[in-house]
Amino acid sequence: MAKIAHTGIVVRDMEAALHFYVNVLGFVHTGGLKLPDVELAFLKGENQSLELLAFPGDTAEKPQGVISHIALEVEDLRQELARLKEHGVVLDPADIREPEGMKVIFFTGPSGEQIELVQYL
Repeated sequence: MAKIAHTGIVVRDMEAALHFYVNVLGFVHTGGLKLPDVELAFLKGENQSLELLAFPGDTAEKPQGVISHIALEVEDLRQELARLKEHGVVLDPADIREPEGMKVIFFTGPSGEQIELVQYL
């Protein structure tokens, strides 16, 4: 396999998720689809695509797989934390971890999904 096509993330509220991924994280909303059992939104980033999935009601079949987190590369982690704060996403710089060759911080998106910001050193 050559590359990942996209990552699918189940969201609770499509409107809130779209606002977050487009206006806060900078993805571009390229389209969507409403089917009887699922609403889809397609997002494009610089080098990755996301598919947001919202399932109406309790009757919809939910996916069985689990994604641990999505990692987004940033050039300057502290600068990105300041930018996110302007959007109401407040992260504590003390939570930045520095494994070998990188700085990382995790936070939770609007549907409970885990997001990691990575700055490679």
